[in-house]
Amino acid sequence: MPQDNESADGKPTGENTPGWPDRAWRGRVDVDQSVYSKDLTKSELHVIRHARLTPGAGWSNPSQVDNGFIVTSCLRPTFLQEVQADGKTVATSVSVPETGLLIYSQKSSYAVHIPEAFDAVSFRVSQAALDEKARDLGHSKAPDLCETFLSQPDDVLFHLSKALLPALEDPSGTSMLFADHIFNAVVTHLVQQTSGLKPRLPRTGGLAPWQERRAMDLLRSDFRQDISLAEVAAALGLSTGHFARAFRTSVGLAPHQWRLKQRIQYAMTLLEKQPALEISEIAMACGFADQSHFTRLFRRLAGTTPAVWRRQRR
Repeated sequence: MPQDNESADGKPTGENTPGWPDRAWRGRVDVDQSVYSKDLTKSELHVIRHARLTPGAGWSNPSQVDNGFIVTSCLRPTFLQEVQADGKTVATSVSVPETGLLIYSQKSSYAVHIPEAFDAVSFRVSQAALDEKARDLGHSKAPDLCETFLSQPDDVLFHLSKALLPALEDPSGTSMLFADHIFNAVVTHLVQQTSGLKPRLPRTGGLAPWQERRAMDLLRSDFRQDISLAEVAAALGLSTGHFARAFRTSVGLAPHQWRLKQRIQYAMTLLEKQPALEISEIAMACGFADQSHFTRLFRRLAGTTPAVWRRQRR
């Protein structure tokens, strides 16, 4: 049965969940978007975008206490008039540049006062996710991220946040593999750069032949159902990060890229061999949200639309 913030097919949805930062600006922002998977055995993805186009947001609602961090990338210059932790002022008059990074530990309850317009993408990152990534790099656990309100720009996190904007705008059309891929990159960056951990182990080689076959079988088992990196990695007895790197080494593509290629190839087979099928039916059979989503990705990989491709082969 789908969880509160998952659709029936396991895709992340755009519905908001209880807590902060989801409800930090409820009713006071122009953009309120979320990509979230509540089942952490499948994905630890939780990304929120809040934006206000005019001044006047004021104080956010206080954050909930938890074991993790809120990591925010500012998509435009942002002015924090005041930051409070557990009701006490910890920073005032903070000007954060575009690409600036804000990190809040969920061990405290935070509230921020933003008088001007802002646009930011926030990631909820659990300590467990950070520790798993640290172990993947050959360390026993990850140290706490350094809390900061006046950081230097972080271009990597900024561009990773921008890469997720289409998913935030249309969660139902987003592949969980793609979203997991971005989130995995975010966690890796945080552990390596912000916490200062570097790999102690040499980079892994590719997958064993049986692992490659098993991964490919899972990735193309049913295109109508979404699948996460964590599910495939668990079936191979690997961590998510280890699997993603090893798959790319073996195959030459990231898992989500390889699966998309297989979906398009399957669509081509249906277009050519099943002339009675409507393009919208083929889109659904290949796991695309709708015909326009299918057409956009088909054109990207095939260089033309499904309708034109089909006509050329009659």
